[in-house]
Amino acid sequence: LGYTDQVADYMDAADILITKPGGMTVSEALVKKLPIFVISPIPGQEERNARFLINAGAAYRIPAGNKSGEFLSKVLDNPLILKEMREAACSIARPNSCNDIAELITELSENRAIVIKKSV
Repeated sequence: LGYTDQVADYMDAADILITKPGGMTVSEALVKKLPIFVISPIPGQEERNARFLINAGAAYRIPAGNKSGEFLSKVLDNPLILKEMREAACSIARPNSCNDIAELITELSENRAIVIKKSV
């Protein structure tokens, strides 16, 4: 496809997501409750993202080589695994994180202002 601004629509239509575990993609997939299948994470943050998702039950790492198709078939043929992955994704998703962060910043800045006023 190349570049698209229709990612949300594609995720709504998808049953699973096969991806490198970059932060934005993972965040969007979790909110959409998509089971994630991780491929080729870059060492560092993507590797940590992959570990977190796998430990939470929201993702599986696709094995390299000729076993990947067999692995995916086993998982996709088991609706219980996909259901559990969706539930795990839902449990760690933070769909309101932007608002939560803004509220926290506002609250902290208001508390800071009170502390400054008291010390003056």
